[in-house]
Amino acid sequence: MPAYITLVNFTDQGARNIKDSPERFEAFKRLTEAAGITVKSVHWTQGAYDLV
Repeated sequence: MPAYITLVNFTDQGARNIKDSPERFEAFKRLTEAAGITVKSVHWTQGAYDLV
């Protein structure tokens, strides 16, 4: 089974509302699981990307 890594940058609005990021991720995870996709982990990062 292939696994994919996604590099994510917040939009300006997402950066302004970063405190809501964990709840937004949980909503995203529910949507993907409903589509048959498994999200194994999420990592908030510093540097060129905001999430991996």
